[in-house]
Amino acid sequence: MIELERIRPEVLRGSFPMVCGDCRYTDVGTGWRGIVWQMCLDLERLPAGSVKITELGEKMGGLRVSMHTDGLSPEQEAAVRLAKVLAEERSRYLCEVCGEIGSIRRPPDGSAEWLRCRCHRHMPRDQTAWPIIRRERRHRIGGQYWVYDHLLDRMRVDELTAEKIYQTYRGILSVGAVDHVPVGWLAILDEYLRAAATSMEGADFRIQRIVEAHGGLDLESTSRPMSMTDPRFDSLERLGILLEARSLTTCRECGRRGHGYAIDGDIQTLCDDHAVGTLIRERDLGFVRATLDGFVRYDIETDSLVDVEHPAGDA
Repeated sequence: MIELERIRPEVLRGSFPMVCGDCRYTDVGTGWRGIVWQMCLDLERLPAGSVKITELGEKMGGLRVSMHTDGLSPEQEAAVRLAKVLAEERSRYLCEVCGEIGSIRRPPDGSAEWLRCRCHRHMPRDQTAWPIIRRERRHRIGGQYWVYDHLLDRMRVDELTAEKIYQTYRGILSVGAVDHVPVGWLAILDEYLRAAATSMEGADFRIQRIVEAHGGLDLESTSRPMSMTDPRFDSLERLGILLEARSLTTCRECGRRGHGYAIDGDIQTLCDDHAVGTLIRERDLGFVRATLDGFVRYDIETDSLVDVEHPAGDA
């Protein structure tokens, strides 16, 4: 068993008092010291007291940073998220013990082993034959989707295409299902498909068609008859509502914040730069949908569904 030397919270507090003054718990190895220090240096450029790291831990073999922010602009919030995600993504390629190039290995089914990022020198011999876990993760930050480029060691905006989405989720997509989805909605569709594929794993679930209707995304899916008491039914229903709500507030052309516009008898969701036609002001008053358990309202500020008691919203 390799003894793991850990980053001490008092060292963090002494080195970065503005950012780590409230940090009382750390459970990560000193091999990640460099990426943690770089993240803290980036965060110290923001207004004093606006970012506080409270905990450094480990999740699924990589770094997990817990923090809270206060009084930041949307652009500053995005900068915080990028710094945090960059550190977490870097940790998945660096040995937690020494900081050299490492990898996370998938243990055999039934194994109780924890996921760890280790180099060959610090990896137990029996684990070197385990398959490496390499999964590109997309992060929604500042209205865009970002991925970590391991070769360039930086975050970059992910350029999605309909073909890339189809190849990624072909197990639940019929041929041609995404061919007519506007480019500005590909990112929110990708997020829906990722969550739906996870929720419906093992089920006979397939999406036949995804089209633009009344300014938003509409999809048709098929699955084996599923009891309405099955928790997957509620999960899938809410995912579909969230997808529709996001599309109704996202520009179909570029993916930025959008509004509904009437154009020659049709409705399109467009941002200020792509706007044509007549603005439909009623569309900005709220989005509420019925579920089996009541009503939900889409909160655009938190990008989430909120349970409400009345179809009019919170009234």
